[in-house]
Amino acid sequence: MATEENVNPTEGQEQENDYRETLLVRNPDSGQVEAVSKLVTKGDRREVHTVQPLAKNRPAFYSFRSSNAVAAFIRGFKSQKDNPIQFQFLKVPVLSVGKIVTSLGKLVSNPKSEEGWETYNKYVVNTAELEQVKYDKVEIPRAELQELGIDFDALPQRTQRSLMLGLPTKDLFPATVQLSDHGTTTGLFNLSFYRDHNDELKFRLDTPLVQPEYEREEYASEITPDDKVLLMCLAAIHHRTAAQFFGVRANTLAALTGTVAVGAEAALTDNWTVETSAYWNPIRTKRITTQVGAYSSASDTGSTKISSGTFWCCTPPEPITASATVTALMTGGPTVSA
Repeated sequence: MATEENVNPTEGQEQENDYRETLLVRNPDSGQVEAVSKLVTKGDRREVHTVQPLAKNRPAFYSFRSSNAVAAFIRGFKSQKDNPIQFQFLKVPVLSVGKIVTSLGKLVSNPKSEEGWETYNKYVVNTAELEQVKYDKVEIPRAELQELGIDFDALPQRTQRSLMLGLPTKDLFPATVQLSDHGTTTGLFNLSFYRDHNDELKFRLDTPLVQPEYEREEYASEITPDDKVLLMCLAAIHHRTAAQFFGVRANTLAALTGTVAVGAEAALTDNWTVETSAYWNPIRTKRITTQVGAYSSASDTGSTKISSGTFWCCTPPEPITASATVTALMTGGPTVSA
């Protein structure tokens, strides 16, 4: 890792609307933190150039633009066998470098510093998460959104992250939109991003649909009347999915011992199901008669179900009763018990 000289002798100027992000690199052994200035690839070699994390060096700070490119570089850099130190990378706002470096510095004097570890965990780079980002913060068209009344940086962090990952959100935002020559309209809109044919980031505002989307004219030739009926039925179902509506069980391992085991389960509500099971073993000898029965009940939270039950058996002429409780963790969908 190469360290460069200070590049600007004058103090950096604070800019309120500077949304740029940069990279810091930390030596986990010494606790030293420097600001990345360049990520250099030479053939199979990857080099990290740094400067001191001072305000006067801000013009030389690395400009974070592509999460995917940075993730690929860091993976390659850390895989180099001649790197004796596993440097730690942090993605931080340019204007917060000084404050973040100060917080990280507390880990040098106190390795258990809560403030230091909180700062580290907040900004440390996770390459797997970077690879999922579709739209980076620096690309967000803040000015255009602000004109419509939407402050991107004031949105909840969860919403910001979903939008940057290209995931759909159910959030509706108040905005004032120009309607060509018919003035403006104010209402609630859903926000999403996309790239145009020039790979430039654009945004789309959609209103809550009064008319189902499948009724729109452009889909008329693609959706048949039967398809519409199916979509209407699906729309009528509560959006939160229960573990399953109805299930039939068969125990294949029990069948190998000559025992017939069947069961059924039905959903009463989204959170409660009722089920019953029956076991029958036709084996009869002078010394032993096997009788097996079982019952179980269950509740689920929509995607995970915890089920418990009891079984018993008898072996005449001296009845012996044994019982046990079985707890199983199952996910929604068809169930096969073994």
